Amino acid sequence: MSTIKDRILEFIDYKGITKNKFESKCGLASRYVSNIGRAIQSDVIEKIILTYPEINLEWLVLGKGEMLMDDKKQPRDYQTREELPKELKEDLAIYRKMVVNFNDIVERQNRRLDELEAEVKNSKDANLNPNLSENMELMFNK
Repeated sequence: MSTIKDRILEFIDYKGITKNKFESKCGLASRYVSNIGRAIQSDVIEKIILTYPEINLEWLVLGKGEMLMDDKKQPRDYQTREELPKELKEDLAIYRKMVVNFNDIVERQNRRLDELEAEVKNSKDANLNPNLSENMELMFNK
């Protein structure tokens, strides 16, 4: 399954533009796309959709459907959120909540990974269970 970063890069390739031009047009910091980690903020998604309204929002966020909106459904270029049709605003609100929830999940998982890594380190330091430490180290270093 592709990540949101993969899908953004796919769209950039489709447009035949550079990451820098994409970032500039969307009002994103230089190297933003290269530095996308496991999550992306909802305001960034909004900037992308406002700049490139032909992107299918569901594809961008969830990886479902086609990259581009159906020709009949493609909106015109919008400059502000207020210009968006009600349906698109509602979709954005739903996806915004999904992104926030996704970011929360990623943060919790990262904290849990930090805890597990600390346990492994402590286990190694205390030499309590070398087999457990080796198994955990193998899992994290794959």
